[in-house]
Amino acid sequence: MGTIWIAATEDFIRILQGLLPRGLVWTRDPARRLTRLLAGLADEFVRVQNRAGSLMEEADPRTTTAAGLLPDWERVTGLPEFGYYPTTESDRRAVLAGKLAAQGGQSAAYFEGLALAMGAVADVENTAWPFVWSVSVPSGVTRFRAGDPAGAPLITFDEVAGRVRLAFEKYKPAHTFIWWTGA
Repeated sequence: MGTIWIAATEDFIRILQGLLPRGLVWTRDPARRLTRLLAGLADEFVRVQNRAGSLMEEADPRTTTAAGLLPDWERVTGLPEFGYYPTTESDRRAVLAGKLAAQGGQSAAYFEGLALAMGAVADVENTAWPFVWSVSVPSGVTRFRAGDPAGAPLITFDEVAGRVRLAFEKYKPAHTFIWWTGA
């Protein structure tokens, strides 16, 4: 979006004076009380005009600020999610814009792209079992193997793969099950 137009008090005084009827009582003299009253009104109109301009900037998630509506935008869209907390304001805006622009899907390509956006490479495939699909995240998923000590977890996820798992579980078709594999 463009720059916010900053209104000047003098502009509003001229506009208000132009709305007055003609005559001796309706003077345009700056020293008179009527003009000082109009100047007070003009100051408030400037404040309202500038605030309206800044709200137009805040209404766009790509230009909103942390001091403005960014926290509200994040609350409405459910951000931050999956344990990812962007540190800079521009990263927060980028995640917000991406969430609002996302169209979703049920294809393997959609989920592979979702993993890639989160910083992981995933391979999504259908299995021989109905309603079960396999996701391989080689760099972040470790499964229990023969010879591992008793009591070891059956499957572990590193930080990035854990976020991918949360995202996949949230966005997968509800009637399906994911079989996670690793390296």
